[in-house]
Amino acid sequence: MGNPEVTKTPSRTAGNSKQNATSIKQTTKIDMYTINTRSTSQAGTNKNDATGIEKSLSVIMGELQKINDNMAKNKEEIKTEFKKEIDELKKNIEDKDKKWEAEKNLLWEHIDLMEDKIKKLTEGVPEKLSEDENNQLKEEKEKIQQQQARIIAEIEKMEQLKQKQLKIEKKNNIVIKGLIDTDDDPKQTTVRFIEEKFRVKVDAADMWLQGKDKKVVIVKLKKWETKEEIMKNKKVLVNTKIFIENDLTREEREVQRRIAQEAKEIRKNNHSVKVGYRKMCVDGKWLSWQQLKSNMEKKDF
Repeated sequence: MGNPEVTKTPSRTAGNSKQNATSIKQTTKIDMYTINTRSTSQAGTNKNDATGIEKSLSVIMGELQKINDNMAKNKEEIKTEFKKEIDELKKNIEDKDKKWEAEKNLLWEHIDLMEDKIKKLTEGVPEKLSEDENNQLKEEKEKIQQQQARIIAEIEKMEQLKQKQLKIEKKNNIVIKGLIDTDDDPKQTTVRFIEEKFRVKVDAADMWLQGKDKKVVIVKLKKWETKEEIMKNKKVLVNTKIFIENDLTREEREVQRRIAQEAKEIRKNNHSVKVGYRKMCVDGKWLSWQQLKSNMEKKDF
């Protein structure tokens, strides 16, 4: 048998291999050049974009700063305006108070004059008068007494208006006793104390000291809600020497003094007593100030 015929696969020539290698190398260089060119172009674009963004941010920050400055300025203007309104309100109240006092004094003087007139009429009456003269004198006295009653009613009305105005003025006020006993700044001490103890932001419109030793702090809050939160959580001051109360008018203080005095007397008889604003609870039953006042008047009588 003859040897099978072997078909030879033509081999690649060295020349072709070299040419192909050169072609690949050139292609790679072109591709790399293209990539490099694109990268450089993209970098330039990114750089321009970054510069634009930086400028935009700078403009925005500038505008925000202007807004912030305007807000700070407006806040200061509002604060100044609010203080001005508070000062004007105080002055108006003081002026009205002076006017009421002057009018009240005039009315009392009028009452004194009428009482003198009645006295003179009575003292100057002869022992024997005719019936007509008696009737005339009686009518004159009644007219004077009616005038007195009207003047007294007017004085009482003025006092009620005054108390109402004062009550409105003191509505958002709180009184703090036992806090100021050092040389620290009273305002800073008070604000820090309230914010730490009651976890509320102090939005005080005004703050001042009163009392003989100037150690009682009066805080005028802008919002009723802030005062309500403080008064609701007064229990945090239990077992301390610091007390927080409502800022009462003179009439309200007198009412509370009388209620406290009555509570002290009732406790002597082993009753359970709690004192509230214009009321008192005795053995679980609440009594209004009117009821307490009536009971005290009966007892005094």
